[in-house]
Amino acid sequence: MFNFGHWHKVEHLLEEILRMLREIKYRLDHPFHPFRTSRIAINFGGSMSEIPVTEAVGQSVIATAVPLEADGLTVTPGAVVSAQAWSISDPTIASQTTNADGTATYAALAAGTATVTVSATVTDADGTVGSFTATNTITVTAVTPPTGRTVSLQINFGTPA
Repeated sequence: MFNFGHWHKVEHLLEEILRMLREIKYRLDHPFHPFRTSRIAINFGGSMSEIPVTEAVGQSVIATAVPLEADGLTVTPGAVVSAQAWSISDPTIASQTTNADGTATYAALAAGTATVTVSATVTDADGTVGSFTATNTITVTAVTPPTGRTVSLQINFGTPA
């Protein structure tokens, strides 16, 4: 039987390896590059890729603002993200909770798609400060009961005699 959850973990691991290889190549091509943030991205669930997230009603995911260098792939070393302001275009799709650590948690409420936006301040290791905004998409799917499994019990009465 195909295990989508397992494949999803493998996919995230491969994405992380690819990101690290790109970062190594970038550093080799730009050995004297000052580490400066040129934009931020929203990552869902700890994945370093910027792919939109899909979750089912009842699930939740944590979103993080990540500072990126000019190549759009390399996380800026030593950069500190602060003053995050999160929003969602349709709060009927997913509720939003801003967490004390600057992340946001999105709990899926109803099927549909919404845009998540974050504005933040980034202070690079050399003291350079910048303001950035990023968006990403969250898609919520309806919960589909599994087939071939009991999910409830019903009482049927016979015809009265």
